[in-house]
Amino acid sequence: MHVLFFDISVSDWVPAIGGNSDGGSGGAFFAGGYDDFLASPQGSGILEASDLSAFGVDEVNNHLWAVLDHASLFSLGLLVPIEPLDGDFDASGDVGAGDLNLVLFNWNIDGGVLTADWMNRRPDPGTLVGVPQLNEVLFNWGIALSAATVPEPAAETALLTLLVGGLTSLGTRRVSSYR
Repeated sequence: MHVLFFDISVSDWVPAIGGNSDGGSGGAFFAGGYDDFLASPQGSGILEASDLSAFGVDEVNNHLWAVLDHASLFSLGLLVPIEPLDGDFDASGDVGAGDLNLVLFNWNIDGGVLTADWMNRRPDPGTLVGVPQLNEVLFNWGIALSAATVPEPAAETALLTLLVGGLTSLGTRRVSSYR
């Protein structure tokens, strides 16, 4: 499980620490609660800028936590790597008319000079677009990837309410200690 935020620039749920001002580069995983993190050698006893992007799992209390410096729509979810779908050449998450149009528009064109819309599994340079790609589209027509990272809307609302309340109390209690 991860704390996620909805990144409108990519229209997807991504790890929340990636939206921080440090880009998540300071992110260090901690197995334990936030208070345990602060008391550890990784923490500094109080919330400081050096703690930005730290995140962890408190299995004892069933909590996920992250040190964030941005306001966003937050949720919890699994980040499951999904293999690209055969025939989904436009990387839309399904195989359909867009993929067929790409194959037909690029028919008999070298894979090294395809249009920019060809996002997924471009044929190798020297390979012409043709029957193999058409067969991939036709064989997989109508198949779509399941959105493994998209939380249920009801869970988003409830969690957002909990996080806003939790972050507000966290901010009141801890943020003022490093200003």
